Amino acid sequence: MNTVELCRILLAGSVPAAEVPELTDEEVRGEVRRRLAEAGCELAYAPRSDRWVATLGGALPRLEGHAPVVELGRAELAVIATCWLHLRFLPAERLRQAGGVDTSGRGEPWLDPDDLGTVLGGRPGDLGDVLALLCQAGYLTLREGRLFAGPLLETFDDEGAAEEARELLARSRRLAHLRERAAETRSESLAAGDASPSATAGPTSRGDTDAAY
Repeated sequence: MNTVELCRILLAGSVPAAEVPELTDEEVRGEVRRRLAEAGCELAYAPRSDRWVATLGGALPRLEGHAPVVELGRAELAVIATCWLHLRFLPAERLRQAGGVDTSGRGEPWLDPDDLGTVLGGRPGDLGDVLALLCQAGYLTLREGRLFAGPLLETFDDEGAAEEARELLARSRRLAHLRERAAETRSESLAAGDASPSATAGPTSRGDTDAAY
């Protein structure tokens, strides 16, 4: 295939690397990148899926009458972010911290669709339409009732995104620690208050009351 045909195929969906051997040629790959860039797109490779993907190089212009094939709203972006965190970033972090040796024995990371819906504050089954759309677009893959990372989800793997995720997780852990300490402090204060003489003394007798007056 020539570079125009390669671009056309890539813009229609991700392509197995084995079916486009032309992209192993650096010159051809560079020309494809150039042509895609002219349309505001980028060429990316998804290593786990072994597929080539054309992605948008930026946000789409907002047009009132435009009907994109895949429109990513807040619900879709929330699912993508959560799935990338659990299916791509966290497994890669565990591998990095283990020195590149996978000792988990978990195999390819996956998520239960119902659990994902619960994590995002909904009910099991609420994400049906969103997940169908993201699977069709190539962000996710559904196999035997389990969600796996699709080739488009892999294209988010870069050091900038990983570093930002590390900072957000560190901030979340710090906040969780502060909340835990605040709860412990409140509990200790309440316990100390209950143990104070005024709190533990019994009701004043009638005679004591009269004497006080």
